[in-house]
Amino acid sequence: MGALLYIRLFGYTAGTLLQLFWMVVILGYRRQRNFERVFFFLCLALFFFYGGSLLALNSQIYYPLPPAALNEFAIVIISLGLCMLPALLLHLHMEYAETRGLLRIKRWKLAVLFLSYGACLHLAYRRIPSLLQDPHFNFLEPGSFLSLVVH
Repeated sequence: MGALLYIRLFGYTAGTLLQLFWMVVILGYRRQRNFERVFFFLCLALFFFYGGSLLALNSQIYYPLPPAALNEFAIVIISLGLCMLPALLLHLHMEYAETRGLLRIKRWKLAVLFLSYGACLHLAYRRIPSLLQDPHFNFLEPGSFLSLVVH
């Protein structure tokens, strides 16, 4: 096993544990505002990415040929986390701007968030089933499935 494998194992494990830590801190915080709620879901999406990547990497290490159901579960978890990440990042920035008083038009915020979450859900709805049918999911570059080219 090469050094890259160990670096990936360390990175995915650290990322998974860091997101779990932040979710516990946010849940233990007494006075939750919208900013903390959105930050919790952002941490959850990142946890899905890191946890799914760690699951896929461990299955490739321990099995000569990983089970199909395990690979499909990892693909769904990674894809769901990556699909929701852009909308959650935008939402987090908009909530922060609102807490600082920089965002004054609530209808504009709601319209932008509706469009961004709708686009992310549409991407997840259209791409995840096609990824499950394609046997060559690239676990080294999981974000490459977001391209517009449909195989």
